[in-house]
This record gives sequence, C-alpha cells and structure tokens, in this order.
Amino acid sequence: MNAPYTVLAIGLASLLTGAVLVVRGLLSKRVGGAPHCRKCGYNLTGRVSAVCPECGAVLTSRSIVYGVRRRRVAQLVLGAFLLVVSGILIGVLAYARAKQVDWYPYAPFAWVLADARRNVNPALTEVQRRYIAGELSSAQALQLSEAILEEMEQRQRPQNLEVWVAMMRLLDEGGHFGLPQKDRFARRLLAFSLDVQRAVRQGDSFVVTLRAHVAAPISWPVVVRHRHGTVRIGERLVVDNMAVSKDMAPPRPMSPPTRDDYGESQDDVWHSVVIGSVDLAPGWYQLEFAVQQELFWKGFSGEDLGEPFWSKQLTYREELEVLAAEASAPAR
Repeated sequence: MNAPYTVLAIGLASLLTGAVLVVRGLLSKRVGGAPHCRKCGYNLTGRVSAVCPECGAVLTSRSIVYGVRRRRVAQLVLGAFLLVVSGILIGVLAYARAKQVDWYPYAPFAWVLADARRNVNPALTEVQRRYIAGELSSAQALQLSEAILEEMEQRQRPQNLEVWVAMMRLLDEGGHFGLPQKDRFARRLLAFSLDVQRAVRQGDSFVVTLRAHVAAPISWPVVVRHRHGTVRIGERLVVDNMAVSKDMAPPRPMSPPTRDDYGESQDDVWHSVVIGSVDLAPGWYQLEFAVQQELFWKGFSGEDLGEPFWSKQLTYREELEVLAAEASAPAR
C-alpha cells in the first residue's frame, strides 16, 4: 500500500475509534436510584411538589430520571487524543494533496496577476492563457498592460523578461496596448539627446550628433528605426529629408544579459551630421533636429518587419550661438 493511503487509513481508523470512545465516555450508564430532574439534574429526593424547585419544569414520569451519570474520563481522554491524531494525519495528507493542484485557473485575476509579478511561473502561464482564450475583460487587459510596463520600468532587469515581452506583444496585437502605453514603452527602450557645439563662427562647419541612451535590454525583439531627418537653425532649414535610417535589432537573443544590457545607460552615436558653413548673423539661435521614430516587433526567425506598432515625430532642440567671423575660435 502506498504511504499516502496508509496514512489515510490510519487517520480514518483513529477518527472512528476516537469518536466512539468520546461518545461512550459522555453517554455512560446511570448509577444509583435517586430521582433527578431530566432537564436540570436536580435531586428530587423528598420532593413535595409536582414542579422542579430548581428549573420549574413539570415533573412527570418522563421528566424524572433515576441515578446519575458517571463520566468515563479515561475513555474521554483517549478518544480526544485519537481525534487530535487523526485530524493531524488527515490535515497533513490533505495539505500535501492540495499543493499538487493548480488553483490558478479558479483564482481571481487580481490574485493571479499579483503572483505573476512575483515571478510565480504557473501564475505567469495562467495570465497568458486567459488573455489568449479571451477570458479577460478590457479593464483587466489594461491592468495587465500597466503591470507589464511597471515591470519594464524597474531599475533591475525583471525576471521572466521574455514572458512579459511576449504578453506585451499579444496585448498589442489584440488592441489592448494603447498609445499612452506605447509612449511609455518607447521612453523605456531608448532615450535620445542632442550633442552640438554651443558656439560656432560664421563660415565654420560643425557637427550635430544625436545620441541614444540605451536604458532597456537590447535583446528585446524590437527594432527601432529613424526616418526623414531634418535640421533647422532658427527659421532656416539647413538639412531636409536626411537619410537617417538606423535599426536596433535584437542581438544574441539567448545570451544572458550583462551589466550594460540593462539598468546602466550606454551612450551611442545614433546619427552624426556635418553642417556646412553657417551664413547667419551673429546671435543666439535654436537648433532643431527632427526625426520620425518607429518601433517594430521582430521575431528571431528573420521575418519581415511589417508595419510599425508605434510611430512618432520626435524633435530635439539645443541653443546655438553664432559668432562673428573675426571672433576667436570657440572652445569645443
């Protein structure tokens, strides 16, 4: 016989034996012949009334008993001990059995999502299953997308990152990953800044650099692309429809992340443009670098990117001082 069934048999036998002993201990035979009130147990020896002087019950042949019960203390104690033992054995067996059951299909969504964020793998699987099966309401899908973004915005690399990203892509394909969520995701993925010489003489050329600050795992299956770059100085368009396309594809999808893969920003030259001689009057101008940024989902099998799931015109600005041609060369 298997050990669990042996424990169950012992527990049930202890339960039955203990119950019998407790009943026998409580319902022992009456000893003696003195009359007593059945209701309150008052000794009616020498009574002169048809009413119990203790509780007021009407005394009849059915309401009078003879003798008193003597509790069998030994049987009561042994029976109670066996009941406790049987409860422990059956409780341990039931707990071990309950741990083998996957309760997540029956649990409320909020409970399952909270456990998923604690990286309980069965909970993660259940959240994904419910969404694919269409069992989540629009409010619950929004709650899921917000939870994923919060995981992505953590300083340290989230555990089960691939599962979270897969769910994010499912939410997007199902129409539950709206523009506000995509904006947050884009900011988490890459941040850009404009690097430009703050002062330049009339007639001199200078370099405008757009730097990317990688603040997210570059192993995500996402391609970032820039298109249609323009550069303005003040009201003057100095570069128009520049070919600034550059992709950020997912390298080494199966390799573990390094310190630089997540958490610590890395500066990267994304675009660098040489601006020819500046023919502007001396003074302060606003330099404006505008590009169309697009995000694409990309698998690891090299399939076509398709349409971007997020696209936005981004503009980066810096102040630029134009000095007279005869001025000293500005410090770089």
